[in-house]
Amino acid sequence: MPYANLKAGHKLYYDEFGASAGEAIVLVMGLNTQCIAWDDDFCELLSNDKKYRVVRFDNRDIGLSDKFETKEKYNIAAAYFKQMLRMKIKAPYSLVDMSNDVFGLMDCLNIDRAHIVGASMGGMISQICALQNQSRVLSMTSIMSTTSAHNLPSARFSLIRLMLKPKPVCVCLY
Repeated sequence: MPYANLKAGHKLYYDEFGASAGEAIVLVMGLNTQCIAWDDDFCELLSNDKKYRVVRFDNRDIGLSDKFETKEKYNIAAAYFKQMLRMKIKAPYSLVDMSNDVFGLMDCLNIDRAHIVGASMGGMISQICALQNQSRVLSMTSIMSTTSAHNLPSARFSLIRLMLKPKPVCVCLY
């Protein structure tokens, strides 16, 4: 299985499609979702007959990437509601850290510049990538995501509750 050993000291699992010499497209998935949610057929289609190098990966704490152990169990639902109330959140890492993971993965794969595509939380990570290191981002696409600005409307509570529901644990074998 392919893993990128980041300078930050952890490993990310990743997959590649298309030509290794092609222009890169990095796919960033959202909260609590493995990279395989970017369907194989979709990734092949994006590679456009091997013209592009498509990279998908599991974010930290997801799927086959390294897990971060904390002294206390982190309650993501409580953190979400604190954020909605504009309260301070104590988290083991930030979206900025996760955007640095994108660049760390790119470094490991010798990708200087890439199109960054993110879905949901991955869209937020992609936005941060574009803001913090514009010279490495060819384009940025944010799908079903937000900037988290407090003046924007929020999702319905029933949908939020569904999204924060624990998922069954599974290991995907390739």
